[in-house]
Amino acid sequence: IEVSKPNLGETKPARVVGEATYSLQGIRDYNLRRDWETFREHDVLFLLTIKARYKAGEHPPHTEGKCKEDFCIEYIRGCEVIGMLDSEGKIFNNLDPQSRGLPHGQERKVRVRLDSAQYAIDAAYKAQHGGDPVYETFNVIMKRKAQENNFKAILECIRDLMNTNIVVPEWLHDVLLGYGDPQESHYTSLTPLQTVDFNDTFLDQSHVKESFPDKKVEFKPNAKGSVAPPFRVQFPPSNEGDAPIVCESYLPPEPGPYPELKRKTNSIRFTPAQVDAILAGTNE
Repeated sequence: IEVSKPNLGETKPARVVGEATYSLQGIRDYNLRRDWETFREHDVLFLLTIKARYKAGEHPPHTEGKCKEDFCIEYIRGCEVIGMLDSEGKIFNNLDPQSRGLPHGQERKVRVRLDSAQYAIDAAYKAQHGGDPVYETFNVIMKRKAQENNFKAILECIRDLMNTNIVVPEWLHDVLLGYGDPQESHYTSLTPLQTVDFNDTFLDQSHVKESFPDKKVEFKPNAKGSVAPPFRVQFPPSNEGDAPIVCESYLPPEPGPYPELKRKTNSIRFTPAQVDAILAGTNE
C-alpha cells in the first residue's frame, strides 16, 4: 500500500508497507486464537507462497494432495508488524478509548513493514524476466513463538553496539560475536575480587548463610560488637576450596542528625541466584 522513494544515494525504497489479511476460522483453542489476535509492534512474521507441484489430474487421484511432497514453497519473505487494523482500517490501540476495536468475524488484517532491499530485488527481477507479482501470491502467514521471535531485535542491537563509539571489554568480544566458550567470560574464569562490599544486600546473618549454601561462613562483628548489615565479604583463593568465607560487619558513615537524611536500606531477601548475579556484576 506504500512504496516510498529511495533515500539520497540509495536505490532501494526507503519504506515498503503492506497489509496482510488472514482468517481465524477453525481455531478453537483460546490461547492459540489470542496469539493470532495480539500481534505487537516489531513482531516478525513470514509470508509464504505454497503451490501444488502437480496440476489437477497429473497425480494419482487416491494420493493427490495427501502428502507434503505434493506441495512446495515458492516464495518466502519476512516482514515486521506495524500494528493490527481495527474495523475502520486504522491501527488498533487497546489503550485508546476512541478505538473501535478489532473487527468482528473470522478475518483479521495486519499492517507490516517489508524488507525494502528484497522488494527492490523482486521488482527488478520482474521487470527483466516477468512472472507473477511475488507480493500478491502469498497464501500462508507464519509466526514464531514469542520467546523465540526476538532475533531481529538482538541482531539490530549487536549491529548498533558495534557501530557505536564505545569500548567493549576484551573479555566480552568473543561472546558478543557468537564464538568461543561463554563460560570463559564468567567472572570465576577471570580474576575475581577477593573482597566484595555487599553493602545492604544481606538482611541478616541467616541471609548470608542462605546465599552461600555450599560454603562455611565466619562472621566478624563491627566496632560496636554486633553483627548486622552492611556486610563486607572476603572470599578465599580458588586453590583453597574448603576455606571459609569471612563476612565482616562494619559501621556505615553517619548520614547526619536529621531524620530525612537517614539511609534507605534494602528490604528484599534476595535468593542465592540473585546474590550470585550481584556478585558477578561487581566483578565485571
